[in-house]
Amino acid sequence: MTGTVRKIRGRWVIRYRDTSGKQHWKSFKRKIDADRELTMMVGAVHKGDFRETKDILFRDLCDLWVKRRAPKVKERSIEFYECQIKQRLIPRFGHLSVKSITSEMVDDFVVELVGPESKISPTTVNHSLVVLKSILSDAERWGYINRNVATGCKRARQEKKELEFFEPEDIKAIFSAAEKNKRDYTLLVVATNTGARRGEVLGLSWGDIGFKDNTISFNYQVTPSGKMAELKTGHSRRTIRVPKCVIEILDTWRAEQIIKSGPNPHELLFPSSIGTPLRGGNLLRRIFCLN
Repeated sequence: MTGTVRKIRGRWVIRYRDTSGKQHWKSFKRKIDADRELTMMVGAVHKGDFRETKDILFRDLCDLWVKRRAPKVKERSIEFYECQIKQRLIPRFGHLSVKSITSEMVDDFVVELVGPESKISPTTVNHSLVVLKSILSDAERWGYINRNVATGCKRARQEKKELEFFEPEDIKAIFSAAEKNKRDYTLLVVATNTGARRGEVLGLSWGDIGFKDNTISFNYQVTPSGKMAELKTGHSRRTIRVPKCVIEILDTWRAEQIIKSGPNPHELLFPSSIGTPLRGGNLLRRIFCLN
């Protein structure tokens, strides 16, 4: 049994039969994809590896994938997966049967996301592609597809960019804008003197501050969704020494927090007005708006 490839109404259609004699067919835009699929399917039939796949919509597969993935990874990873799925994968593939997704669809997906009018970075595009490949890999293992059509898809090209740093005058402008808000000013003092990531600074609690030995310990971070998460590795969890003036500024800020006596169940250095972890998504934009 070899199967056939024919062009019908502008599409390349493959037809083949499995070991039970049941006919299968699938259409493609490009002949190269049709030939590749037919070769793999016919080979699988001859080897006895072919299996009748179950049908499921891509959006439903994503829900199943996240549900089964959640117990195995950290909450921060699940938030990352859900972001890629909701913002890019579902809008493109959500309404499709997983079996109908082709290699060319995945290629077109990447090409369109990195197009000249796109505001999405190649890094973000590649993150979405990695998640898509992982979803389809598990779909193959679970019997929804016979092969992962995203496997051979090339990543978006990433040009190496030089790191950009704030100039002294930039830092002065930021501090000047933040002076009207004691919390934001103190936050910037900690950030500029530790080099810590935004989420790590927002995840600091008063128990992390060494007032006697002038140290700050980083053990937690605030995720983009505003949740507290433990730092993943021993390298990320660290204690660093800071200038005494930083500790003095923190001591002043702690006294002001006590006077305000607002809710702060996590004893955070920089809680929101209602005591929850502060989200950092638009932090710099908000600081500049204060001026």
